[in-house]
Amino acid sequence: MKPALAAALLLLLGAAGPLDSYVQPGRLVALPDGRHINLRCTGTGSPTVILEAGFQAWSFAWDRIQPALSTLTRTCSYDRAGLGLSDPAPGPRDGLAQARDLAATLKAAKIAPPYILVAHSAGAMTARLFADLQPKNVVGMVLLDPSVEGQFDGQRAQVAATVARYDACAAAAARRELPSKLPELSRCNSPAKAAPSAFDKQVAALMLTPAYWKTLAREYAAIAGATTDQLRRGRQSYGKMPLVILTPGGTGPLTEQAQAQLAAWMAAHDALAAKSSAGSNEMVLGSGHLLMRDQPDVVIEAVTNMVKAAR
Repeated sequence: MKPALAAALLLLLGAAGPLDSYVQPGRLVALPDGRHINLRCTGTGSPTVILEAGFQAWSFAWDRIQPALSTLTRTCSYDRAGLGLSDPAPGPRDGLAQARDLAATLKAAKIAPPYILVAHSAGAMTARLFADLQPKNVVGMVLLDPSVEGQFDGQRAQVAATVARYDACAAAAARRELPSKLPELSRCNSPAKAAPSAFDKQVAALMLTPAYWKTLAREYAAIAGATTDQLRRGRQSYGKMPLVILTPGGTGPLTEQAQAQLAAWMAAHDALAAKSSAGSNEMVLGSGHLLMRDQPDVVIEAVTNMVKAAR
């Protein structure tokens, strides 16, 4: 089973409620190199919950989660470099580079530990590497259908083709050829709606920029490459740190093939949960990949329980 990648943004927008508040930045935090990262912190209390979005998404992905958690404790979401309202970054966009960006952002914003990390899909890889960087500051993780190292093993050709498609979108954007009616560039167009909101218009404008597509290409290449290598070299035991994995069980009857794929994916998540003596992997019925959309109450409950236990 693979994480929802190219389709994630479309699904999130299609399922989302009013998002116009995400047109404006929360707080543009200046990093030492001069870049700015968009950080949205709400609520008060400790530990601080850090929300890490999946591939192709940013802080808006948590609009059904952050308000509820903010009534319990300080909760922060952010836009990774090159996505949303954050400045792009030079060089590779692997998990370790992203984790270092997050650490620098929290330091500059004076968001003190301890932290509980809540991450979706490929964002879980970044969260785990952040926990490797700051093992004493991370007191728990809740991972929603997390990507795992090795899931793209043997798929180099497919990964390379996807990266090439994103690079083609970046090149078309640089030539100001987007949006396009050409079939080969149709994937580069933003999700269209009959009456777009301010947020929809912002996303449409964002998807016309070369920086956006270059970021996707770099992130996707790293998921199957450098980020996987970094995790394999990283911490193999989280000791007693609470680790909760939520695996979607689907929204309807599964074919025999889908059942086999789900069983294999559960096994991969079981192996990840076993890295902590306080780890668990729970199947969430009635949910697809976007757990924070399909079953937000389950996510909120898992994080709430972890926050209370940490206290």
